[in-house]
Amino acid sequence: MQFLITHSLAGSFIGVGGASIKELMDISGARVSVSSHSDLYPGTSDRVLLITGSPSAVIFASNLVWDNFAIQVISVLISPPPPSVLSILLAPI
Repeated sequence: MQFLITHSLAGSFIGVGGASIKELMDISGARVSVSSHSDLYPGTSDRVLLITGSPSAVIFASNLVWDNFAIQVISVLISPPPPSVLSILLAPI
């Protein structure tokens, strides 16, 4: 199974020293790899996250990947805007 992911998401999946991707593989039993920053999906600026293994391991790992996507989106949605944006939003008209 393949996912197209941005550079920043690739970094969060790999983790410091590969710790996050190793944990994902250990938990799921699947093999998970992320293409290098110079090996982009043709016609895009996205990297490829590839999951291989037994069907059950691939499904489990893909569910964990989706969970991580959801966490990333939620963290962006709930994080407060930077002060410069906040001052624009609260400025009197």
